[in-house]
Order: sequence, then C-alpha cells, then structure tokens
Amino acid sequence: MDIRTVLHDAGLASELRVSTVIGAELPLNYAALSIKHVIQGEERYRVRGRLRTVRAGEHLLIQGGGAGEVIIGPHEARGICVDIGAPMLAEVVRHHAQFDDHVEQRLLQADYFDGERAPLGRRTTAVLTALAVGATALDASLFHGLAEAVLLDRLDWHGLAQRLRARKQGTQRETVRKLLLARAAFDRDPLAFPTARELAVAHGFSEFHFSRAFAAVFALSPYAYMLQQRLDEAHRLLVLGGRPVAEVALDSGFNDAATFSRAFKRQHGRPPSSFIDRARMVK
Repeated sequence: MDIRTVLHDAGLASELRVSTVIGAELPLNYAALSIKHVIQGEERYRVRGRLRTVRAGEHLLIQGGGAGEVIIGPHEARGICVDIGAPMLAEVVRHHAQFDDHVEQRLLQADYFDGERAPLGRRTTAVLTALAVGATALDASLFHGLAEAVLLDRLDWHGLAQRLRARKQGTQRETVRKLLLARAAFDRDPLAFPTARELAVAHGFSEFHFSRAFAAVFALSPYAYMLQQRLDEAHRLLVLGGRPVAEVALDSGFNDAATFSRAFKRQHGRPPSSFIDRARMVK
C-alpha cells in the first residue's frame, strides 16, 4: 500500500494525495469537497451509508464533509484524492457571485444531484485527466482550478435543467442527471448502444420521453448526437491512418461503407477516402 501526500495547503485546508492500493478497507474523513479520481482499477467509497463504485477514468464528488471509508478489492487500484476546504470553495463562489447574485444558492446546495450522485462534469474531468498524466502544476492553483471546474459544471447542470418544462426543480434535476449519465455512458462506449431506444431504456426512460428531453437539454436529438460522436471517432481513426474505409465504417457503427461515406462527408466536408489517399502520399 502506497499513499502519499503530494500537495498540502494548510491555509486553504486543501490536500492532494496519490495512492496505489491492493486489498484494503480504510476509514476516511471527507472535506468540504472531496474528489476521488481512479486512474487504474476500481475503488468503492462509503458515503452517508451508501457504497459508490468508481472505475478507471471516473471520479466521485463528495460534498459536505463527514466520515466514510474506501474499499479496494484484490486487484491494484491507482487513484488521486483531492480534498478542497471551505476557504477555497468560498473564495471561488465569491468570485463568481460578482456576476450572478444566485451563484451561491445554485452552486453550494448540498443536495444538488445528491452530491455523490452527480454526473461526471466535463470541466472537472479535463482537470483530473491532466493531473493524472502530470500536465498540471502542483501548487495552490490546482485546488482553485478544481474547485472552479466543479462549481462551473454544476452551474451548467442548473442551466440545462432550466431548459426542461417540468414544474418541480427536483424533477428537472433528476431528468438532467439521468440524461448526463446516459450521454457519458454513450461517450465511453458508442457501440454499446446501437440505437437511441437502447440508450433510453438503459437509463430508465421511455424512448419518447428520452428523445424529447435530450433534444430540449442538448439541442440535438439522441440520434443526431450519436451519429455526430461516431463520425468524430471515425475521423480520429482515419487521421491515425493505416486502415481501410470499410473497416473504419464498421468500427464506427455503420453497416456499409457507402452510407458511412455520405454521412462522413456531410459532417467533415471531405470523403473518408481522402484521408487514405493522403496517407499514401505521405508514405
């Protein structure tokens, strides 16, 4: 077991730790905001009596302090733990409250998506990913950047919820939470959900409700979003080079190269074959 404190700021009551652990159950004390990011393996956290599983590439937000524990199975888990104290959170909130009188109310509600049930925020994910690969400065700016990322992600969620017609705020929040989780699940494995209906059912929606809510929140139908993401993945594969168009089409969820080529050209302005030709010229 190896748990090391990499950065500590007593004035901000904030700390960064990295860990490599196999087969252990350890007690924890959560900070005003604790962020648990798993780099490799799987970690389970007990938060207010409930177990939350965090897998590689995911993070868990725990707000409001309290006691808990982490449970690591028989396989090695590597992770990053960031505790952000109340002074840092208050500083970030004060800054953003200059531009919006309701920021504090919106951002620091302890029950916003029930804390640890929050979806993965894209800003927070980007900061944690950079931290995991050593692309972030290890100083107090890290705590500031993470606190701001978490709060801005929550502000985004609030804005998305306002796009729904549900009268109750709780209904708006829960619908947006499930939509964000559905989108994240698709982004992690686009081919696991070949149809919008399967994605809807997997996250507790009827197909009709899912389609209407998704389009209202993200300004794209589920089908359009799924197609866009698959074509972006195809573009990435073609830029890497070395693979025929038909193979990339299948790997991107298309049944035939002709349909794939038409869709790809509409989105990227060039046929996929042009990437193959370019790769040959470079060789």
